[in-house]
Amino acid sequence: MKLKSLTLKQKKPDDWDESAPFEIEDKDAKMPEDWLVDEPEYVADPVSEKPSDWDDEEDGEWIAPRVANPKCAKVSGCGAWKRPMIKNPDYRGKWSAPLIDNPAYKGQWAPRKIPNPDWFEEKNVGEKLLPIGAVGFELWTMQSDILFDNILITPDASSLVDSFTAETFTPKQKKEEELSKVDEPKTDSSLSAQSLFTNMRPVADQFSLDGLNYFLQNFHLEPARVGMEMPLLLTALVLVALALPLRMILGFMLSSSSSSKAKKVAQQDAKKKKVDDDNDADDDADDDDDEPKAVKSNKKSPLKQRTAKTEKESDHEESE
Repeated sequence: MKLKSLTLKQKKPDDWDESAPFEIEDKDAKMPEDWLVDEPEYVADPVSEKPSDWDDEEDGEWIAPRVANPKCAKVSGCGAWKRPMIKNPDYRGKWSAPLIDNPAYKGQWAPRKIPNPDWFEEKNVGEKLLPIGAVGFELWTMQSDILFDNILITPDASSLVDSFTAETFTPKQKKEEELSKVDEPKTDSSLSAQSLFTNMRPVADQFSLDGLNYFLQNFHLEPARVGMEMPLLLTALVLVALALPLRMILGFMLSSSSSSKAKKVAQQDAKKKKVDDDNDADDDADDDDDEPKAVKSNKKSPLKQRTAKTEKESDHEESE
């Protein structure tokens, strides 16, 4: 099937700059007079103390946690001042050739239609109706508290509808609108859905290096505005932040399971070795029991050997 539109064979204009950034520094901006350039934005927490069980050799050098500099809360800011970013009037994005209508396009084929010979239309239906005693509405809705009033049934709608509406519906409509404005919560126009799509950056700019630097530098200052400009990058960073602790938890669970399994295997090996040693000891005892009695009879205890030696020496002295 042929396409409805064709890409026009046209070259990119010479003055089209695709490298122009989405935002540039505001050259008209000036550093506030009370800005403290020499003061850091964060300082070491003076209240924190080094834990008693902290080991510098194992845990490294202890560094006190950093907190916001209290001096910065009373002024416009601290640290190196940077010009705020504004939209680049020369930004045009990536160029693409325009599309034109395809002269060969015919669309999807369908059989032609002819008048239906069995078509029937009832005319003057109102003359054949029975008298109306009630009006019913068959609705399918997920909301409750739906009311109907001011039902008008007339053969001449052109002359009565406008006057009837002005007398019954219009006053109530104005009153309901006033009450709804009082009851509805006030919303910040800058956070509306329309402003979200108007101020949102292109996807390529959100995930570029410049876009990431802009997000990191300005999100802590204006989180709502930066979040609306770069919602996709914000979502990606949140998912990454949630994935890291989840991965650590899974790794800890797997390592615990592996260590317990290794411990169980070591216990089984030790038990098996003990059984083998007991079997070897039993085999040695059986070998001693099977030794010939003649051999056993020649063996003398140390006490008997000493007694025999003494008797032999006594006999030798008497003979002399």
